[in-house]
Amino acid sequence: MSPHFNLKKTLRIGGAITSIVLVLGYGIWIGRDILFGISFSVDGIHDGTSTSEGILTYSGNARHANLLVINGHTVSLAEDGTWEDTLALLPGENTIQIKVTDRFKRTTEKIYRIYYKS
Repeated sequence: MSPHFNLKKTLRIGGAITSIVLVLGYGIWIGRDILFGISFSVDGIHDGTSTSEGILTYSGNARHANLLVINGHTVSLAEDGTWEDTLALLPGENTIQIKVTDRFKRTTEKIYRIYYKS
């Protein structure tokens, strides 16, 4: 007996495997917010630094976030998660509290203390 190659059966199995892979891939893509959670970064400020500039402009990226609140005011997020904010510093220590919330109401927070010497 020689082995018999059944093209119809092979194509059916290949199609089923391809369908399963596509469904799983789509599920992971849709569930990435649940799987990976909030990821955010801040550029332009570092905790504990001193400055002699009275105006501080800083920015960052908040992926998988729906809401960004800095010191109690909402900051707009671009489609790709980028944002920018400006703060007038008072003499002495200034606290910057950044809260990021995703669509599942999970919150991540960073606090920076900046010392302004006028």
